[in-house]
Amino acid sequence: MKTASIACLFASIALFADALRAQQQCPAPPALAPAEGANIFNAQQELDLGDVQAEWLKKNYHVIHDDELAARLNLAIDRILAQLPPTPLKFRVILIDSPEVNSFSVGAGRIYVTRKMVAFLRNDDELSGLLGHEMGHILTHQRAIEVTQQLHDILGVNSVGDRKDIFDKFNQMLDNFARNKSLLLKTAERMERQEEPHQYQADRVALYA
Repeated sequence: MKTASIACLFASIALFADALRAQQQCPAPPALAPAEGANIFNAQQELDLGDVQAEWLKKNYHVIHDDELAARLNLAIDRILAQLPPTPLKFRVILIDSPEVNSFSVGAGRIYVTRKMVAFLRNDDELSGLLGHEMGHILTHQRAIEVTQQLHDILGVNSVGDRKDIFDKFNQMLDNFARNKSLLLKTAERMERQEEPHQYQADRVALYA
């Protein structure tokens, strides 16, 4: 038994040394390169886009005001941000009431999580992985790139101006979707083709953090 205990001790020391070496060799944070595709939004316009999208979502989803849970979600955001290159973006998590196990992000900094998703997660590590993934979508500007493509394809728009201009163009695009269901389906199919590389890119950010 004594020999076995000593062997276990040496094994533990070896594992600890390996872990320490791995930490010492941990590479610098990855450059958060934008996803492939054109992006007509500058930093401020991307924030404005998030405001416009949030306004639409507020009309279509029931936001849950739970200060204690929101504080826990946003604390996890702060811990993840500390592991990533500095960014001027201000992230916030918005809890919504939906029967789906789902989360998604819009614009620059807003992450929506359904109450059912929070209940589905087993621990804070899984919560951090989920939030890090959604942050990855935002930090690599995927949402702005997607809307850029949609505005170009549907309205022939290749530039945007102030917040009002973004609001007008975004809602004009939604009106086109409402009138033409085949257009909506075609856009959804194109986005589905882009989804896999976007998901992998967001995963890489989450796994690093």
